[in-house]
Amino acid sequence: QIDQRLYSAAAQRAEHGWGVSRRELGCDSCGARLTLEEGHLAASCPFCASNQVRIQAGDDTGLRPAAVVPFAIQASDLKRRLAEFLSRGWMHPADLSTAVRAGSFTGIYVPYWLFSAEVHSTWEAEVGHTETTTEWRNGELETTTEVVWRWESGSHSFSEHDLPIPGTNLLSQVLIERLRPWSADDLVPYEPRWLAGFEAQVYDVGLLEAWEAGKEELREEAHSGCISQASTSQVRNLSVSSDLDHEKWRYVLLPIWVSTYTYQGKTWQVLVNGQTGEFAGQKPVAWWKIWTAIGALLTPGLTVLLLSIPLAIAGVGLFTGIFGIILTVAAGFGSFAIFNRASLAEMA
Repeated sequence: QIDQRLYSAAAQRAEHGWGVSRRELGCDSCGARLTLEEGHLAASCPFCASNQVRIQAGDDTGLRPAAVVPFAIQASDLKRRLAEFLSRGWMHPADLSTAVRAGSFTGIYVPYWLFSAEVHSTWEAEVGHTETTTEWRNGELETTTEVVWRWESGSHSFSEHDLPIPGTNLLSQVLIERLRPWSADDLVPYEPRWLAGFEAQVYDVGLLEAWEAGKEELREEAHSGCISQASTSQVRNLSVSSDLDHEKWRYVLLPIWVSTYTYQGKTWQVLVNGQTGEFAGQKPVAWWKIWTAIGALLTPGLTVLLLSIPLAIAGVGLFTGIFGIILTVAAGFGSFAIFNRASLAEMA
């Protein structure tokens, strides 16, 4: 019912189109739709670097943005920052910074939905309390510790203002999340003149789909707020019931600089927050370096364990074996940390 109200509000109140004649770029590779100024030509897609693009008449059926955050970060130093980004990190290919020609950045106004709401939650959970008792047993003083679970309940309310949910799935969701925070204080009413010299993306995530993602974030925030009210950090069987009130939305454009580069046949994406300069990019990982490092970590412990086997047969290898196990376990934790970091490094 709430979702239907949001949809009706969108259909009844909002204007449509860009308010000015613009051409549209369609990418046959990733499906991106971008609006361009009349006379502007684009040979490739800024999202996926594909040259399978076509320029066509603009589509004015979409909602018109209510507001826009103008670009505050200029493109002049972004190429230098990209070159520095490509040259950092031992996990990446040694020739990355030289094999890749740091490409240019395209300024794109990216669609976002901003949601505001009041969230009221009630909760109930078992909360664990650690209790220690000391008593005499068999002539000795013994101390025992146990967790006693007690039911607790409460309520939690908060107001969310301008929660930003991207109106696109064509940018890396990991990277676009790292561009936060955005400040709604810089929003100005939409006018076609703000698009001059920039591209603007047509939203591919509609209002209701974005609202579902927004509600999920609000639920997570409510969940965390309810847990924080428990008298201890030990919580189980948590049940949270939340209601939303005074829901509002705005469709806006936020400024993002986008660059793509190709390495060994694969395209990688780099994004820069055009309001704050926050930088987020993808980089390939040289996995042979990762496996070499993991092997170097595990080798000493495994070697000691192998040496301890004949010593144990001889009856003298107990401590050597224990030492080998400790080394191997420690190396295992280190190896896991390296592997996990490498897995995330491609979204660094």
